Amino acid sequence: MKKHLMIIASLLLVSGCAFGTRRPYLDYQTTTPVKAQNNISISVDPLVDNRTWSKEKIGNVKNGYGMSCADIVPQNSVTEWIGNALKDELKNSGYNVVASGAPNVVSGEVNDVFCDAYFSYTGRVGFHLFVKKEGNVLLDKNYAISKNTGVSMAATDQGYANTMKFTLQDSMKQVMDDINKVDFNVKVTKIEESDKSSGLYTELTKLDDLRKKGILTEDEFQAQKKLLLEKQQ
Repeated sequence: MKKHLMIIASLLLVSGCAFGTRRPYLDYQTTTPVKAQNNISISVDPLVDNRTWSKEKIGNVKNGYGMSCADIVPQNSVTEWIGNALKDELKNSGYNVVASGAPNVVSGEVNDVFCDAYFSYTGRVGFHLFVKKEGNVLLDKNYAISKNTGVSMAATDQGYANTMKFTLQDSMKQVMDDINKVDFNVKVTKIEESDKSSGLYTELTKLDDLRKKGILTEDEFQAQKKLLLEKQQ
């Protein structure tokens, strides 16, 4: 029976390329149960598209020989798709999501959105997120998820859309686990706009770069940051 399914899938994939470019609509359904408001206001900045493979396609349709024969081009923006999913998950988790002006801000960049179908659907989603309070970094993490969602019988628009939805859902579970662990009540020193042109902002940025590169540990970073801020008082 399994052999017969593989033969049928191969034939469908060979002939499926005749239908040309696939145009899936990337949708999303939250997985977080609705929770009570936690009185934490947060905004989500538009995500930056830093994909290098293609900023239009999210994959290729392959025939039964594994050869690419058509493109997969979503109907909607992948950065808005991920950003809106994040907003929906935050709302369900009890956060007060506002358009702007919140002390807490989520920002980031998308570096990978890809879907493949060769006998089975496989999706990939990768992005880097920051959570900041008054300009101070509370979370800085890269997320990369790959998911296989089962047999591909005909490489359909809906098949690709479902694969990407399930992959993003797995990504958002990790994101929300991390965000829910952030201490939004922590006291921070607000970085004013005027400071961004000063030596303080430059020095803080340099320290943050060293921390990201692993040259400074988190404790060393916090200690150096404290010294810099004390000098400004």
